[in-house]
Amino acid sequence: MMMTPRSTWFFLVFSLGLTSAISAGVGCGSSAGRVVRPPDPESAPPVARGRGVPAMEGAMAAFLARDEARDWDEASCNGAAQRFRQVAESPDAALDSALVADALYMAGMAHQRCGQRSAARQGYREALIANPGHCRARVGVGLAELGANRPDLAEEAFRQAVAADNRCADAYRGIAEIERKRGDLDSALTNLRRALAVEPNFVEALHEMALVHLARAEDDVSALSLAEMVCEQTRQVAPESAALFNTWGIINVQQGRIVDALGRFERA
Repeated sequence: MMMTPRSTWFFLVFSLGLTSAISAGVGCGSSAGRVVRPPDPESAPPVARGRGVPAMEGAMAAFLARDEARDWDEASCNGAAQRFRQVAESPDAALDSALVADALYMAGMAHQRCGQRSAARQGYREALIANPGHCRARVGVGLAELGANRPDLAEEAFRQAVAADNRCADAYRGIAEIERKRGDLDSALTNLRRALAVEPNFVEALHEMALVHLARAEDDVSALSLAEMVCEQTRQVAPESAALFNTWGIINVQQGRIVDALGRFERA
């Protein structure tokens, strides 16, 4: 590609500005991996997954449809949360603590989608009363604390989650994010490997691993190749991930491949 003096100047300014943003910790999508996910279908009995309970099945279907469309507002968040609370209070749930826990957890998720952190934490904590070992409810508490800029409380919640369930992949990912931000990169990689041992295609953990390698590149430029390899692996699982292509573009900038970087940012 032949570049004019003007376009060369544009690319130089662009790359210098973006590199400065990286150094300041901006642009890497540091919260992009913080996804509060529905209950793990393999960790609960069938009824707790909503099977055989029409109200839970309907509430889950409506929730996932809004998630897919990214069509949340305050009214829809509150409405979804209320619908899940009705499931938790229904006769179907009276003798099924797992169903109660999942329904209350989903109520918390609905609030989280609109940034209603206090209501979200309440839902997650109520879910933990019904089922103290509920991995994703405890992770939800941790993510809410991270969103409120309380990393110490977030890490405490994540570590409680893995103590209660050593297959809680979301908690390992959360711990790794906190460790990355405080510069404990080796420990972050260890926890991400634990997450991926449980769930090999866990997109948010793969993305976090790319961010860790990107951070390692400040002292060892060869880590950029590892970061790009992880991005390539992640693309196989999530080919439309905006966070992935944003991070990948930053890696390319650090490698001096500005044209490639622009292509990644356009994809993002």
